[in-house]
Amino acid sequence: MGILLFLLLTGVQETTLKNGMKVIIKEDHSVPLVNVTVVVKSGSVYESDSTLGMTHFLEHLCFDGTRNRTRQQIRDRFDELGTYFNAFTREDFTAYIITAPTEYVDEAIEIQADMILNSNLPPKEFEKEKNVVIQEMHKDRANPQSVADEIFKKVVFEGTPYSEPVLGYEETIKNVKRETVLRYYHTYYRPDNMIAVVIGDVNPKEIIKTLESAYGSGVKSKLPPPPEIEPFNPKGAELTTREWGFPVCYAMIAFPAFPSTHELAPALEVAVDILNSSSDSPFLKRVLYNDSPLVTDAYFSYERHLGFDYITLVMKTDSVSKAQRAISMLPEAIDDLKKVDNHVVERAKTAILSNHAFESENITYEGMGLTYWVALGSGYSVYENYYKRLAGVSKKDVIKAISRVFEPLRYRGLILKPKGVDKK
Repeated sequence: MGILLFLLLTGVQETTLKNGMKVIIKEDHSVPLVNVTVVVKSGSVYESDSTLGMTHFLEHLCFDGTRNRTRQQIRDRFDELGTYFNAFTREDFTAYIITAPTEYVDEAIEIQADMILNSNLPPKEFEKEKNVVIQEMHKDRANPQSVADEIFKKVVFEGTPYSEPVLGYEETIKNVKRETVLRYYHTYYRPDNMIAVVIGDVNPKEIIKTLESAYGSGVKSKLPPPPEIEPFNPKGAELTTREWGFPVCYAMIAFPAFPSTHELAPALEVAVDILNSSSDSPFLKRVLYNDSPLVTDAYFSYERHLGFDYITLVMKTDSVSKAQRAISMLPEAIDDLKKVDNHVVERAKTAILSNHAFESENITYEGMGLTYWVALGSGYSVYENYYKRLAGVSKKDVIKAISRVFEPLRYRGLILKPKGVDKK
């Protein structure tokens, strides 16, 4: 009863269509626009060795034509309707986004559903799209940060689905058959494996009718079980050094973290914000913001996935010895972080909540933000309550979160160094 009352008060409805598709609708009549983000619970962690990169490749193919429309017809009609359309693939899910004027949203939803459900993977476009994806790989692999991230995940998350790149590998994409992609497509692209997040100037009853019409009656076969993923749980401090082909040194570390539903997750996010603060971070003051910096760049991030949550520290420097010295300063910095003042905690909370408020002002941004939560198993009430809980985070909560995550210091890390340089 409490959750239902909350949803009614916030103008949010959550329901499940007869075809199994979950729908979250948030009314926002401030502007005559509607954002519809459809989540397909299919990401790179659902792939096997023989289908690496398949999900991302398929995302591209869904824009290339359906049984009812050509690639050009889809693009032209979206343009005529003044509709923004896009998509992205990540490890845990794929999301398809439209933002349309209220008066045209029904047709925009029908086109979006046609792309998602009725792609015919046109043979003419199939080989062409392979080259597009491979060029995207080449572009990423010319970027030191992208390459560092790929090697980091391969080493640090070895033995888990998170060790493989979302884009896959050139040879896999080059040799994949259309029939293989079709099988993967028909396995996961079905209404009972999807969530529609609708935010904007809508009548909930009418938009539900539109979604029911666009996504049909569904299928009767069973879905494959979701991937089984063990939480990220290093036993101690593990650090590996590798050579690579760029003239720069990267140090990257992953610490275990709480899932978003954990009672201390908001406090941990506040702690991470403090760790990233140029004025308040006890770690950045030691390694970056002083007269003799050890690194040229450093930042922390809080990564949330399907039962696989972690905090990363990324540092860029010019030698292995400097990277090692910076890492050795972590224990003292964490000690100082536990002495955080109330005003520092309040400043971090204000920064996070201000950013959340800014994103909530734009229905496309809010739709994308909410998408991550629902794709990982949460509903709107969990998403909104998270920020209410964050507003109430105290200094005591932050210290407790720091102690639980960083004491004892457990991580898996990687130092990448130029070949033949700094052998220490």
